[in-house]
Amino acid sequence: VEHDPQQRHAPFPLTDVQHAYWMGRKNLAELGNVATHFYFELDCPQVDLARFNQALRRLIDRHEMLRAIMTDDGLQQILPSVPAFDIVLHDVSGESEAGAEKRVVQLRERMSHEVRPANQWPLFDVQASAMPNGHTRLHLSLDMLILDGWSMFLMFSEWFQLYRSPALSLPALQLSYRDYVIAERKLLEGAAYQRPRAYWMKRIDTLPPAPYLPIVTHA
Repeated sequence: VEHDPQQRHAPFPLTDVQHAYWMGRKNLAELGNVATHFYFELDCPQVDLARFNQALRRLIDRHEMLRAIMTDDGLQQILPSVPAFDIVLHDVSGESEAGAEKRVVQLRERMSHEVRPANQWPLFDVQASAMPNGHTRLHLSLDMLILDGWSMFLMFSEWFQLYRSPALSLPALQLSYRDYVIAERKLLEGAAYQRPRAYWMKRIDTLPPAPYLPIVTHA
């Protein structure tokens, strides 16, 4: 993997998994038009929302894929800069417990099923609800086009560190995700990939078909 900072903002290919996610969010198949998406909520008895927001802004500056978009021609691009992200606060503290919960459910239904435009930043959202009991409910929506499970939990870990210690200086990152994807693409051109690919392409016509599985289709 070679670090190429001069090209870090140039468009680059999607990985196979990202490409599948990108195609699946389009309305090209009956079961499409769905984002590969992670949504969850945290109920916080005490949280300094301004400090929490500032920690998130530092993460966006630090991790390039939090500034990434997918282009209309099926590439991805890390934006050099983005607007300052602001966590939207919904104040339902003056409502009854049932009224507040109804508002939270409405927000949950919207955020947990959204398909954000892949060609627009951000491909994530963080909002908050001020609850009647004095707690703050955090609503986090993450598109897996820009994160996987491992990087998501790394992000949460660093987010907590920066919230707990605002003056903390994290180690500088030495590689870009773009560097990794370009290196992976080069591997596909070598014999270590082409040889087994040729073997399986010769056998493809003799392989059994995929199993038939019942599926629930859209109404």
